[in-house]
Amino acid sequence: MKSTFSNTIFFALLVLCLSFVAAECDGHVHNRHARAARAHRRQVIPRGHTSTTVDLVHLLHLTELIGQDVQTTTVSDAAAETSPSVKTAVLPAAVEFNTTSPGAAKRADTSSAATSTAAPEVHTNTGATAPLALWKSPSIPFPDGTIDCSAFPSDQEGVVAVDYLEFGGWSGIQYPDDSTAVAGMTCTEGAYCSYACQPGMSKTQWPTVQPADGQSRGGLLCQGGKLHLTNPASQYLCEWGNPSSYVVNTLGSSVAICRTDYPGTENMVVPTVVGGNETLPISVVDEDTYYKWQGKLTSAQYYVNKAGGSASSDCLWGNAGDDFGNWAPVNFGAGYTGGTSWLSIMYNPLQTATTLDYNVKIECVSGTMNGECVYENGVIQQGGTGCTVACDGVCQFVLY
Repeated sequence: MKSTFSNTIFFALLVLCLSFVAAECDGHVHNRHARAARAHRRQVIPRGHTSTTVDLVHLLHLTELIGQDVQTTTVSDAAAETSPSVKTAVLPAAVEFNTTSPGAAKRADTSSAATSTAAPEVHTNTGATAPLALWKSPSIPFPDGTIDCSAFPSDQEGVVAVDYLEFGGWSGIQYPDDSTAVAGMTCTEGAYCSYACQPGMSKTQWPTVQPADGQSRGGLLCQGGKLHLTNPASQYLCEWGNPSSYVVNTLGSSVAICRTDYPGTENMVVPTVVGGNETLPISVVDEDTYYKWQGKLTSAQYYVNKAGGSASSDCLWGNAGDDFGNWAPVNFGAGYTGGTSWLSIMYNPLQTATTLDYNVKIECVSGTMNGECVYENGVIQQGGTGCTVACDGVCQFVLY
């Protein structure tokens, strides 16, 4: 990674902070984790700004996206979620709202006069060998210390093998010498071996003690030749986020939305591939109870690719000139705290040469949504580098 990229993003973030009305930065961050040889940048998430004002208590989460050698380490961000507290979610539907002024709260219109389309059926092909039904809690604890490190735990509820990376199903492997796996490498003694979960879920395992230099570690620990929990407070490998958002794909082809594996290698390799005319939940992490970076709340970050791709073609690191993975045109952010979900759409600051070949908007399905957030014809309609809404019910990302 070139330090000039990092400096550019830092100054862009500074300008963004200074340009908004009533702005305040509070350190709600997506960590730009550093390794010894790489520059890093912190990422902050916006909170509840409208088309005219922003409360930078949650600043727009500028994504990382510095081009870096995929075969060494990663620099991308995300965070995770927590188990549901959970109420039964309302399945998504595209809803038109009563006309109000920009920035005003939008309430889902359920009157007979409202124009809406039927709720798409939530897609059930999750990629997991032992998938969980939507919002159903796992019930079979992980057999701590009994599975060989050479065996990927694909039989665990919600776990997804990411075979195309050629790490033996793991989403990332961090070795004791601070190196990370490349194709053909496996989970070996002393390594943290991370894994993906089905859409809407997050991994639960990471060690309480994290490196002092800001790197993160995540996954199961290979110790004595067996896989061990690193967060014994959770006996299950995957857990649901807050049931407050979905991705509704109204296009005729699939879209690969790639979450960063965080805490862990931070590669954007955790797939949510939404087929044409299908719907999947997106993980909205409970920031109050999930992984915290140096005591600060973290949320989930996604890289949004052009239509027609798959996990194996799009959810991986690319190179300068590519338009997928860390070079995807757009990012989503999703987190839940204090009874409110914060959902965002933003440009990938690394990708300036191309745009998505479709549009995206965040719609309110139930409850209220403060503000508007639309990416149309390659442009954030609210101006700036991104937009965020606050949602106290169910809101959805609609691809159209």
